[in-house]
Amino acid sequence: MSDKAPILLIAYKFPPYSQVGAFRWTRFSKYLAELGHSIDVVTVNWKQPDLSNLVSEVSHPLIRVHRIRSGYLHNLKSRRISNRWLNGLKSRLFSKFIDRYFYWDDEAQHWGRHLLPKCEALIREKGIPVVIATGSPFQSNVWAAELKRRLPSICLIQDLRDPWVRNPLKHYRDEGRALAVERETLSVADHLVVVSDGMADHFRDNLSGNVPINVINNGFEPGLLNNQRVKPQADERMRLVYVGSLANGREEILRQLLNVLEKQRIRAIQVIVAGNYTHALKQRYQGLIDNGLLQFEGWISQGEALDLIASADYALQLNAAIYPYALSTKIFEYAAMGVPTLSLNYGGDIDQMIRDHSLGYSINLNESELDDWVTRLASGGLNKSFRFDIAGFAYNALAKKYSDLIEAHVAI
Repeated sequence: MSDKAPILLIAYKFPPYSQVGAFRWTRFSKYLAELGHSIDVVTVNWKQPDLSNLVSEVSHPLIRVHRIRSGYLHNLKSRRISNRWLNGLKSRLFSKFIDRYFYWDDEAQHWGRHLLPKCEALIREKGIPVVIATGSPFQSNVWAAELKRRLPSICLIQDLRDPWVRNPLKHYRDEGRALAVERETLSVADHLVVVSDGMADHFRDNLSGNVPINVINNGFEPGLLNNQRVKPQADERMRLVYVGSLANGREEILRQLLNVLEKQRIRAIQVIVAGNYTHALKQRYQGLIDNGLLQFEGWISQGEALDLIASADYALQLNAAIYPYALSTKIFEYAAMGVPTLSLNYGGDIDQMIRDHSLGYSINLNESELDDWVTRLASGGLNKSFRFDIAGFAYNALAKKYSDLIEAHVAI
């Protein structure tokens, strides 16, 4: 029997939930279990297909998954409807009615009546000393704080993947109340873990007391190191591949790039976008599409996304000015595959990370003219090799850091 501390993980988004919100703790659960930690995961009952093949990664004798009610129509909201109009109607139903009038913060707001009894029972039954709650949704962290108040002897680690109340694109009817909830929730924790240095500063600004904060980044699956770049031999154009969401200001940056390609009539570069996109975006750049210079793939599985990236000359990464602390997981995955990143950003953590670890080109739009960069890129004027210095960002290495943090708290 392992002498590693058992863990109770509160993770609203967990396989078979197959979008990016589940990736971090799928991998941490896998590797913490391999290190000898038993993990009881409390999540909700997701009925979506396992499109990213994540369930197999958390199939381990030391990982037990408990699926409980959510207090929210989570499966309906996440369901993909092929009809664009019906999908839009469903989105408006949630954003304009359900979320606005019944969930002032997020979908985990009423989870507590199901979550707390389950967590208390597991902690008492199994003598679990460590609870980790990962957000978003951040009401998961709120309920974890309430659990800490009820059971003060537990060590509570709040794991924060995103900004919360001070998210520039999120608005509260009573922001003062929301800030107080964030401060009270995080200030009762024994430790905060965040995904970037900028995020640490962001949350530190609204803490009371001296709660320690550690940065344990998102990372990459070590198996990706076995992938090889396979660019189609017949394709002489430079391929820039973007995979993921265009929300949160990213579409605006993509439009800047497409405007340059359009204005300069550049034919040497093809941009491929995989993920959700707006009808207006596709309509605006129909000319580039007709000329084979822009391609929209729509939503694809994680495996398909990796195959697409493997065919790229550069993996395109976009960071909006309003999120200087955002640090995309994808840059580590790209480097693991030997594909350099081409990041369009406004400085911050992503710019520093790409430069410090030689992961590709970082174009800080506050300091550089995009037109000049694109011209040099199209003409082959950027010839540089990259070190791809990412060994420390493999999830097995990051899990060892997390394990050391857990064990240090249990030893106190």
